[in-house]
Amino acid sequence: MLLAKIIYWTTMAILFCVLVNIAMVVVLSKRGREIMLKASVILVMLCLHFNAAEAQESTSLPEPFKGYNKVSVRDASYLGPTVLIDPSLKYKKIHQEPEPGVEGDFSDDDSYLEFKCGNNTLQIGFTNGLSEDPTFILRTSVGPKKQTVTADGTYLAISNSCFIYISGNSNQFYNVRRKFTVNSKGIREVRQPLYLVDEVCVASAPVDLRTQKCGKGESVAKIPKGEKVQILLAERYYHDEDGASTPACQDSGLGVFPYENYLVRSQFGLVGWVANSAGSIAGEPGNPLSCIIMNGD
Repeated sequence: MLLAKIIYWTTMAILFCVLVNIAMVVVLSKRGREIMLKASVILVMLCLHFNAAEAQESTSLPEPFKGYNKVSVRDASYLGPTVLIDPSLKYKKIHQEPEPGVEGDFSDDDSYLEFKCGNNTLQIGFTNGLSEDPTFILRTSVGPKKQTVTADGTYLAISNSCFIYISGNSNQFYNVRRKFTVNSKGIREVRQPLYLVDEVCVASAPVDLRTQKCGKGESVAKIPKGEKVQILLAERYYHDEDGASTPACQDSGLGVFPYENYLVRSQFGLVGWVANSAGSIAGEPGNPLSCIIMNGD
């Protein structure tokens, strides 16, 4: 089915371009033909891009959520991500038009999904923010007060027990996979002792695998600059509204680009801790793990 859709839309785009070019030869001037030709090429590239994205989404669906329903948070699917919902979990899709110039509870169009989780009502919205940083907005009530939790990510699944699974590299150093629960105490993240990274990375500087975090302990292996290593796990650094925190090796004072600890495997198979400083999307690589960069503002 997916392959047929890709072939269909690609064929339609190419056919459209052929017809446009025939019309150009008959009607337009030389300059007009050049402009239309460029527009045709862009159209084909966009079509191929969206087809590739759809194919990637379909093939990368995690095994636990294969049978889940795919629902768009926004009225138009291209405005927001697809949420995966357990088929046995009932929900409502709500759209409330906010007043002109006033941002709604969830985003500028204020569309969201509403679920019944035991005695709790859970609402899930989405926003791209001011600088294209995809973020899910989770909201429920704890007593008389509303609780709102924001979680950066591009992918969300919710089970029939209202367990929420969010992943994606948005305002993160890597593809962070997180789990949230919803109960009478509100929305809470299930803290993991370590977070999966599972990336092959080139060393931007010499890497020293150590037996302890923060560059302490005995050296397990020394990796030269330019060699590939596999990043297995990370100790996630955060501060949250509950006061819980995981210390990093060095804090900038604002919690921005601290040194984090990564469990790294050498090509030979030796494993040790590496203290790494994240790079940025402006082109600065992580140090000494080049692929660990802050994907956001």
